[in-house]
Amino acid sequence: MKYLAQLDSLTGVKMKGLCTALGLPSSGRKDFLHNQLSSTLSLPPDQQTLPPSPRILSIDMGLRNMAFSLLTLPKITTRSKTLPRRIHLQAWNRLSLIPPNVLPSSEDPYSPQNMSQTAYKLITSQFLPLRPTHILIERQRFRTRGQAAVQEWTVRVNMLESMLHAVLTSLRLEDRWPGGTLVSVNPKTVASFYACEDEKAVKGAKRAQEIKKMKIATVATWLKDGTKGLVLDSGEVLDMERRFLDKFDGKRLPRRKKSDPEPTVEELRMAEERLEKIDDLADSLLQGVIWLTWQENRRMALADGVHKLLESGVMNSMLIDRE
Repeated sequence: MKYLAQLDSLTGVKMKGLCTALGLPSSGRKDFLHNQLSSTLSLPPDQQTLPPSPRILSIDMGLRNMAFSLLTLPKITTRSKTLPRRIHLQAWNRLSLIPPNVLPSSEDPYSPQNMSQTAYKLITSQFLPLRPTHILIERQRFRTRGQAAVQEWTVRVNMLESMLHAVLTSLRLEDRWPGGTLVSVNPKTVASFYACEDEKAVKGAKRAQEIKKMKIATVATWLKDGTKGLVLDSGEVLDMERRFLDKFDGKRLPRRKKSDPEPTVEELRMAEERLEKIDDLADSLLQGVIWLTWQENRRMALADGVHKLLESGVMNSMLIDRE
């Protein structure tokens, strides 16, 4: 295969860039990067290509702030040289799986017994009726921002993540989700791809918060620009678009003049709260779009060679933004 010989000629820097473009971890020794690139590009054809009418359900994990997006593409034919640029957003929603106020005397909603029922009901009543061919689940971390302690809330979300994988795998093996593909998506890999062009501008302790704001702004731009490749396909999605943009436009403080006083703590807190309410929706949509971009980059690498992909100038741009 042409790409295997081409990999041997790449520098470590180019291998890192190629890994980022294909959705692979980009840190490590050169031999590690080479091995994971060759393994990924050597997968069987049925694991390298999307079905003719893919339906991608992208899930941003959370108990009180879970968000999901259902993305579809126009029918892909054997003559299609590239994935369609217009992505259809069929569903876009945010869920709270746990009641906001749990009384001390009530049954523990986070017990394994109750969490397993929550996971099963979520999948059978919310997710499988959407008929997804692929389900992308955001991979959870064990620690938050490098903290030494593992937070109890983190353990709960990790438990839900594991239960979703277990239930979906069981349903697939029982032919209740026939042919379904389950993918665990590392948010660090998504962030690396998203921020690769702005890496120098977004460093240090504020990096995560800046990337969050950039993601929200990117989705808002897609929604506001009707000429972009995002098609909203239902009244519910259009309603969510309106709510998203209302919160996005409302999160900004009025432009200050030099004579204006500094914004108060309360004004800053309210702006941050509005941002928090929509970042999960942005994350679920971006995760799905970026994953589709990785699939297109892999197709380009297999069809034209890795050098052609590296020279294309588009490998770091999202599918939805390509001409």
